[in-house]
Formats: sequence, C-alpha cells, structure tokens
Amino acid sequence: MARTSEKDQIEISHYILEHMPREAEVTRVEYEGPMLSVYAKKPEILVNQTSVVAEIVGVIRKRIVVRSDPSVRLPEVEAEK
Repeated sequence: MARTSEKDQIEISHYILEHMPREAEVTRVEYEGPMLSVYAKKPEILVNQTSVVAEIVGVIRKRIVVRSDPSVRLPEVEAEK
C-alpha cells in the first residue's frame, strides 16, 4: 500500500476543512495511522450530518474519526463525578 506524502496530507487536510460545515468549528485534522482524526468544537453537528462526512470519506478514501476538541471537554476530575 502506498504511503501518503506530506503534500498529499496537506491537500487532504485542506479538502476536509473546506467541505466540513463551518458551524462544526473544526479546529484541526491529524493523521493517526491509516485514519484521520477531525477535532471539532461542536462534534455533534458532524455526527448528525453523516452524509457530509460520508461524502468526504468517499473522495479522500480514508477513514475519519470525529473527536471533540480538548478545549470543550470537561476536566477529568469533573467527568469522573
């Protein structure tokens, strides 16, 4: 299987940022092995609009994981309560 070059990674990241809904407030795109993690301040928007993510996956031919941005997560101490 061919490795993704740095140029391809940048192009894929730009494509994702251009096609994700602005209201989801995507903060970054990171490669995690064969998958891409998309961090958003409002990940529920991406979860509810699965067709948008599915369309992007079809074009870039990579799996995408939607994660919440660390800035909107509860601190560990509060989450454990």
